[in-house]
Amino acid sequence: MNKAQERCKKWCIAEVESLGHKVIEVKLDGEDGASKLGAALQVTFGNKSFSPKETITYTIQGNSSKALYFESFDGVVALPGEFHCVIANKTPSSAVYYMAGWESEHSQLKDALNQALHGFMRKFKWQRGSPTVRVLCDLEWALQIRPVEGGTHIVMLSGMYQSWKQKMLTGGFTPGYSLFTEIVQILKTTLSEFEAGPTGSFIHQTREDVTNRL
Repeated sequence: MNKAQERCKKWCIAEVESLGHKVIEVKLDGEDGASKLGAALQVTFGNKSFSPKETITYTIQGNSSKALYFESFDGVVALPGEFHCVIANKTPSSAVYYMAGWESEHSQLKDALNQALHGFMRKFKWQRGSPTVRVLCDLEWALQIRPVEGGTHIVMLSGMYQSWKQKMLTGGFTPGYSLFTEIVQILKTTLSEFEAGPTGSFIHQTREDVTNRL
């Protein structure tokens, strides 16, 4: 790992451990490994384009479930990462959260998600900056869910978060694992009133073939 990757790794692990959770594995994959995992998407910061050349995969053990965090890099530039988990609560359809709110083909699901999470999502950072160099990009979406066998697959894009507490604990920016865990708990409650829909894909391309690792 280069120095930028080591720095981001330190901040991520510190945030996870501040919640009493544990990073049980950290793995660095090259370009081939990253593409096998799913969406190696090109990202534009200003007038420059970057694409994942290496990806750090974190396997995180929470209190009762496991999560994966993928953080890709183009050299020392950290690109928007992805938090993934699967919960037993079921969703009838796929849905995506934009800045304006949730969208889904299932109107009752859309309404329930907006009522439960729209205000809370003000905490989400819609600009992803690389903590290692001065570049910024605007995120198109924040959060997605999709029905999978046995539950719901959740993905959230990472950002740069730095509360006073986080700065004291980590000394730098955190990717947003704390926010992700809060969102997952709200989704568990919200989805408890729904029946499972047929297995489906995310609305926007992202890693889908990681479900069997969760």
